[in-house]
Amino acid sequence: AEMLARAIRSLTGWPLRPTLRREVETAPQARRAGPERRRALRGAFAAVSDVASARIVLIDDVLTSGATAAECATVLRKGGAREVGVLTAARSLGGGIPARCYNPARFPPGSVVARGRSSR
Repeated sequence: AEMLARAIRSLTGWPLRPTLRREVETAPQARRAGPERRRALRGAFAAVSDVASARIVLIDDVLTSGATAAECATVLRKGGAREVGVLTAARSLGGGIPARCYNPARFPPGSVVARGRSSR
């Protein structure tokens, strides 16, 4: 994800800064179902910088169930971020876009932006 973020920065000029820190080391999520992933990730991240009123693009390598992206977006929105988008290199085709996310008309199909509310 960091290598992807650096490549995107070089193409777009967007600033690159860490906004989250992992608080809890979780077991690999690959074999877990969506609800189990969401439970395992609750409280796993914390904001590390001031994100008030910021528009943030989270960069991830693979979006599977959306649980990690949703938890990260929830933490950032609670920290005051105005909007949180998610950009991934790959997306699992195992299901639809998570209910916590939507695809704004101005973005290409498959793009998702986290809604401004918690799924809890």
